[in-house]
Amino acid sequence: MIPLIFSVLLAFGYSPSDSSWNLVTLAEVPEEAVLFAELAAREGGRTVIDFGSLLEVSGNFSRAASVFRVAYGSSDDESIREWLHRRIKGSELLDNVLVIVTRISNTGGERIEEVSVRIPLPTAHPPYQSLEIVTGAFRADGSVMEAPVYRLEPGSTAVLPLVLRIVQVPFTYRPIGSDLESRMGEDGLDGIAGMMRSIQVPEEPEGPGPCLGLAMALRDSAAAGGVALSVTGGLLREPGDTLVFHAWNLLLPDMLPLDVSLFHVDSMRGIAHCPTDVIPLWDLESTEGHEVSAYFSEPDGNLSVSMEASFLHRSVESLFEVFPLSLTRYRR
Repeated sequence: MIPLIFSVLLAFGYSPSDSSWNLVTLAEVPEEAVLFAELAAREGGRTVIDFGSLLEVSGNFSRAASVFRVAYGSSDDESIREWLHRRIKGSELLDNVLVIVTRISNTGGERIEEVSVRIPLPTAHPPYQSLEIVTGAFRADGSVMEAPVYRLEPGSTAVLPLVLRIVQVPFTYRPIGSDLESRMGEDGLDGIAGMMRSIQVPEEPEGPGPCLGLAMALRDSAAAGGVALSVTGGLLREPGDTLVFHAWNLLLPDMLPLDVSLFHVDSMRGIAHCPTDVIPLWDLESTEGHEVSAYFSEPDGNLSVSMEASFLHRSVESLFEVFPLSLTRYRR
């Protein structure tokens, strides 16, 4: 049957590349679509990337990574090579140690005492991710983690590390069956996709990025239709393994991701797709959308807070420099 379809397409001058995408839906990537993309890829160029993309969003990650490597080796466009590098990383096993460093600085002129620093509690995201809290300055307290800073002199900074072990496999929920779609509300996947399309992504967002506001908007819109979504925070892997904080939604209790900001530029990867260049860490509902908060009683105190993340192989020296200070400097 498949060779006959190929023959008909070629006889009438249809594009195999166009035919592959015409068969794809948000819920499913049929085998025929992948076969058409493979046929088109023999022509080289952009169709090779299309073939890798269809392999990835259909869940054939190992083969997708191989195709992306071929495209990477034949491209001289730096922006395309960066995109392909992310797709290769996102299609491979992630097994690494993550170091999250929180910094609290006293930017005022008075000493500040008894500061409580809170971050969300990192949790695993099965079936595609396991997570272990190895060590650090924070201790779990319900749905958050806390670290005490007993005093901060003017101009001083407390450095508070947290070390996590992350094991994550690339995963997709496609094909999305009727049972899973029934938990997406009365209109199913089409209804969720319609909500995501209706949320406008600002062209010039205020602050570090629009992702948190978009995730909260989708959560509220879905709740009005009786669909429970969480707001999840985590990391994006950029070229050079730079890690950037990001926020999106998960359909509960299935952990199916919905990313409004990504959906507007790549709908197939914005729904039901779990590559390993997107690393979920924690539920931001417990901290009202904040990755880090500092609580203190001095009415005239001024604190600045920041958080950064890196893989252990990029921060071994700083880890061993930071830990003795972080764990002992403010101990009574």
